[in-house]
Amino acid sequence: MTIPTQLEFDESFEEHVAILYGELEQAIKWDRPSILLVVYSSEFIRADAEDALTAELNKLGQTVIQYPVSGRDAADIALNLSQYPDIEHSVFFVSGLQWGGGEDGRNAYHALNYRREYFVDYRIRVVFWVTEEEAIALPNCAPDFWAFRHRVIEFFELPTPKRTAEIEDELYWASNEERALHQDTDSKIAFREALLKDFDETKETLAARAELLDSLASLYWAKCDYEKSADLWRQTRRLAERLKDTRLRVNCYTGLGNIYRTIGWYKRAITAFQRASELDPAFIPAYTGLGIVHRILGRYDEAINVYQRAINLNPNAISPYNGLGWVFLVLGRHDEALSSFKHAVELDPKYISAWNGLGKTYASIGRSDEAIASFCQAIKLDPSYPFSWNSLGNILVDLGNTNDAIKAFKEAIKINSKNAPSWNGLGSIYACLGQPGEAIAAFQHALEGEPQSASAYNGLGFVYASHGQGAEAIANYLKAIELDAKFVPAHYNLGKLYNYLEQDDEAIISFQKAIKLDPKSGNAYVSLAACYQKRGKSAEAEKLIAIARQLIEKEKEYYRALFASVCGKTEGALTLLNSALNKKQVPLAWVRRDPDLERVRDDPRFTALLAEG
Repeated sequence: MTIPTQLEFDESFEEHVAILYGELEQAIKWDRPSILLVVYSSEFIRADAEDALTAELNKLGQTVIQYPVSGRDAADIALNLSQYPDIEHSVFFVSGLQWGGGEDGRNAYHALNYRREYFVDYRIRVVFWVTEEEAIALPNCAPDFWAFRHRVIEFFELPTPKRTAEIEDELYWASNEERALHQDTDSKIAFREALLKDFDETKETLAARAELLDSLASLYWAKCDYEKSADLWRQTRRLAERLKDTRLRVNCYTGLGNIYRTIGWYKRAITAFQRASELDPAFIPAYTGLGIVHRILGRYDEAINVYQRAINLNPNAISPYNGLGWVFLVLGRHDEALSSFKHAVELDPKYISAWNGLGKTYASIGRSDEAIASFCQAIKLDPSYPFSWNSLGNILVDLGNTNDAIKAFKEAIKINSKNAPSWNGLGSIYACLGQPGEAIAAFQHALEGEPQSASAYNGLGFVYASHGQGAEAIANYLKAIELDAKFVPAHYNLGKLYNYLEQDDEAIISFQKAIKLDPKSGNAYVSLAACYQKRGKSAEAEKLIAIARQLIEKEKEYYRALFASVCGKTEGALTLLNSALNKKQVPLAWVRRDPDLERVRDDPRFTALLAEG
């Protein structure tokens, strides 16, 4: 079974809402009844679908009437709807069939079966929102009504939020104020909910109630309780519309956009952010959110344009410069990235995201001391932010400072014990230190925090491959690829293992996939060249080596050692390998197996290096 991607969830939601709207639009046009059943398994999904469908129906001049079945008096649905005074301009949303009362809660079902003709006679247009249990009960308890239905639509469960990348998470921290939401969240929620109980829903208290709901929605979003947060923002928006409060409406659309962005509903996120910016063209957070979504989708030009528009509106706004910096970093435009991040910290020296961006950029161009200083500044400003510790840990690993890297990752884990990047970082270090048990445990912890972590499965695969457990390694590499078909390290590592196992055809296919996904992957060109050398295809190998030569210089010493070995430069290969082993870049167990070192393996100095290691 193929697991739907986040974009597929997004497409499915949009398509299903469009189907419902299409059915109702035709019924309205031809003045005929419409009986639609929507099966849902998440209140978030139902609320969002109702919201989207209501907006479209309002454009047709239709009013949506909510009809919750809340007891015996409301159980006779068809009779009650038939007596509504303006059926011609109304669409009814019915929910809660199971609460109709009677024996086993079946009154509503029996009434539907008995008065099914009313829906036709009175040309009622109705959407029944039913749970899976109610959907099962309907054909059994109301078989004749079931036969009357026009369409059944099923909505997916709420997709699980998944990290697109660490950088995407970092982008979201747009301000110190937003980070403050994550501090003492539970006590803030308790205080506001207690205040809400003291407010009667009177005209005089509507504004204060709306403000409280808005702040509560933000706090629940910070807790990752997206269903609760979305529900509160929808309540706020309804009050804001009654109050004609544009500012609150803008907050609500921006908040909903952030939720949709987090769960991968990118189309919905874009619509929400655009709606916010239409209501208030000067509202910078809406542009920031829109820019993040475009960056996630790889629409870099659109992201840059959005941020530039925001800067033109407010040259002193910080988050657009920060957003630009992250986009430029992804594009490898390092000078522009540095300029953008520096501008952000000039505007606000306490802007942590920009300090981390500076650190990432400096690390990308080999300015390690400045990178470390930037990450340390971010940590000084807020020691409770795992991203900064993880970034520091990663650059310390690159420098061969494994002890301090371990400390950095452990600090991040103290803050969040389920932080997958921290556990993956620890796992990689333990693997290189030749501690397979600790490495496997770390990667398994990563999967507890993020079950769909391709990095964790790739790490497990490498540990098993290093210690001769080929079947287990292949299974984990393939799992990583199943979760993320574009994850280059898994394709590359799988190719290396196939090469070691003498499965040359499979190895070549894996390296070719890695190169197709990342044409700048010098390592993959080197390993593919080694495969062709083994097959006696010298001309093809030389072409690949020529490409790799232009790409390999920026790689770690270990990969440069592999390149030297494949090129037949034994002295250079052994010198680089010695440096790589001193920096703990790779476990000795894998060095003994790496097929790209085949041409230096019989040299006594190679054996001596392994013995020293």
